[in-house]
Amino acid sequence: MSMLVTLVLAAPPVLWRFPADADAAPADVEAALAPLAGTLPDHLLTGAQRAAWLAAPAPTPAPALPACFVDIGACPQPERAALEALGLGGRIDARAQRRDTQWTLRLDWSSSAQSVAPRTLVGQGATLQQAAENVVAELAGQATVRVHVEPASAKVYAGAVLLGEGAGTYAVPPGALDVRAEAEGYAPATVKVALTAGDAADLTFKLPAVAAYVNLRLNPESARVTLDHLPFSSGTGKHALAPGAHLLRAEAEGFEAFERRVDVKAGETLEIVFDMTPKADLSARYARPHPDALAKALYVRGALRTSRVSAGELGLGSGLLRAEKTTDAAEIGGLDLGVGWRGELLEVEALGLAWLGGADAHGAALPQDRAGLVEDLQRLVLRPAWVGVRWPRWRVDPYARLGISAVVESLTIRGVLDTTGGRKASEQTHLLWMVGGELGCRAQIDDTWFAQLSGSYEGVGADRPQASFQVGLGWTFDALGFAGGVAR
Repeated sequence: MSMLVTLVLAAPPVLWRFPADADAAPADVEAALAPLAGTLPDHLLTGAQRAAWLAAPAPTPAPALPACFVDIGACPQPERAALEALGLGGRIDARAQRRDTQWTLRLDWSSSAQSVAPRTLVGQGATLQQAAENVVAELAGQATVRVHVEPASAKVYAGAVLLGEGAGTYAVPPGALDVRAEAEGYAPATVKVALTAGDAADLTFKLPAVAAYVNLRLNPESARVTLDHLPFSSGTGKHALAPGAHLLRAEAEGFEAFERRVDVKAGETLEIVFDMTPKADLSARYARPHPDALAKALYVRGALRTSRVSAGELGLGSGLLRAEKTTDAAEIGGLDLGVGWRGELLEVEALGLAWLGGADAHGAALPQDRAGLVEDLQRLVLRPAWVGVRWPRWRVDPYARLGISAVVESLTIRGVLDTTGGRKASEQTHLLWMVGGELGCRAQIDDTWFAQLSGSYEGVGADRPQASFQVGLGWTFDALGFAGGVAR
């Protein structure tokens, strides 16, 4: 009787190491790989596996001493001889690196056999665990595909199985496969590959974009829409356009044009609402006050004023220097100040004060038909509580006011009183009361400032009335319980 005994010896184990010169801590790399240790028989991957191998009895027979330990010249790579002397089939150094959101796990595999070239395996993934699964699958005999894909959001499938999202190295079973990339808004693409165990294929996908869409809602429905200044649509609905940035503009008769910039992605549908504003009726706009014209109730103003004092009865002086009348008109000018209140339609200038002077000498009639002169004519005009109305339209604010003026007038009467040509002078000051009125227009610059142009006439029915012209600026404010022309 004969017996055939076949002795199957286990393959020498492979030692795993985790160097510290990597982005991930050695303990983290080992922890990512540890759940996969069962797929790698005869590998000393985990600490427990390494401890068990060290505790096991030495194999019988013991490994032969490498020849290079006897003759170093016969051993070009002593580190491999050391692995063989320890009874190890090889060594794997595992290092992990992270770039942006992608993890890469690299295995540098060195066999103890001098004739076997070193090998590097690489696995990638969005997480360290995913990278570990991919590289171990390749090491365990599966094939791999290294995928490069645009857009980065594309999903990668092997048949019906989702491998992952975006570029990466994915483990796949050996055999014929349909590798497919898909992304929303892009046409899918498929590549057929046939791989054997350990093979690796590089696949590049650049998916063509399909159209993007805008769903237009128009008010009014008759609006016409242009896309990047070219005709696009004339009604509500869903419309296709190329992905990317665009300028949409809606126009309709009687409405303000409406523009909107959009950036639409391939396959995306944007909801665009053009709710257009009717064009303002200019006649209606200018038929009502601008809010600035009614913003504040109180004002102070200042103006340059020029006045023309008419010739007329004077009745000042005594004796031969009594001037009964002036025979010429006089031009005077100066500064005009005022403070007041403006309501919506009514206004009151509480106090106006003007100083006027600078007149040239002008003629006066003296007794005995003598010719005289009036010199240094000055007037201080006080206008208390002039009441009026205003009619603001947009920023234009016409107004009219009436009131009584108290005019303090000072002048010098000069005349020739003897045959020698000697001149005498008499300085006179008197008070005049005048009824007057003013017509003007303000231009409201903003809610605080206004410009003013006006004309006034004082001295209705009186001797020597004055007609004046003013141009100036005003400043409005709220105080004392007044706001917007209404007491609070």
